[in-house]
Amino acid sequence: MPTPEQLATVRRYWDAICFDVCQAMSDHVRPFLTPISEVLDTNNGEHLTTGAYIEICAKRYLMTNEHVARVMKQHPITHQLCGSNDVIRSVNPMVACPAPIDVALAAIDDGIWAHCAHNAAPIPLSRFAVTHRPVPGELLFTVGYGGSHSKFLFDTLVSPASPYLTREAQMLATHGDPAYHFALPYAPDRALSPEAHPRGLPTPPGMSGSLVWNTHFVELIRARARADWSPSMAQVTGLVWGWPDVYLIATKVEHLPLKHLAIEASAQQRKRSQDQPALKPPSTSSGTPSLSSPPGT
Repeated sequence: MPTPEQLATVRRYWDAICFDVCQAMSDHVRPFLTPISEVLDTNNGEHLTTGAYIEICAKRYLMTNEHVARVMKQHPITHQLCGSNDVIRSVNPMVACPAPIDVALAAIDDGIWAHCAHNAAPIPLSRFAVTHRPVPGELLFTVGYGGSHSKFLFDTLVSPASPYLTREAQMLATHGDPAYHFALPYAPDRALSPEAHPRGLPTPPGMSGSLVWNTHFVELIRARARADWSPSMAQVTGLVWGWPDVYLIATKVEHLPLKHLAIEASAQQRKRSQDQPALKPPSTSSGTPSLSSPPGT
């Protein structure tokens, strides 16, 4: 029987491993991410949620939730390429699947992607798992732009990203459909951080649209191949859309009809181009008050 001191040592060792995995995943996925804001008027914006860039058949798309796509009916939304201070208005229509799937895609024009220097990269479809099937106790990773961490500094909206490593929780039928969804425990007051002065996890609003990654770390430990692990082995296994109680709820990857949505989003992109051939997609400079939202760490 291990002593309390031995158990505490093992716990500290495991916590250190988890912090390393979380940091490695955070660095790895940063180029894929974007905060999404809504434009309230010419000089004002408000942080809305989280998005990701994905690539399907050599075309790039902005991916988020269907309930975010509905906001575009009232206000334009913006996104930001990693490493750039420019904030870009999304001009192509979003195509979406409503609940219980809650996913949306919008095509990104090549000119938008190339209009400034940046470090952004789209997630290839090959990085999406076929099904959500992590081994028991697997480490799952997500990162998003929580609204409670967004703030105005020098007339600029700053939205830092918050990485989070956890394990899957029991899916309650009252929180979603177990056939479509899975749950992650999310209690900001209980989360551990390696930072000397941690800001803690944000409250969940704004985390919707975050991708959930299966790190495959525990799977490799059990295969005695931990030394072979790298964040490039991780696969997208779900999409966060809700936060009942102390959980984040995500749609399982096998229910995300990304190829079908990409075909429709590209068709909508062509239609917009034909209807408005002279329209140049607008972008918002980082010098514009309220709308600049530098990527977090």
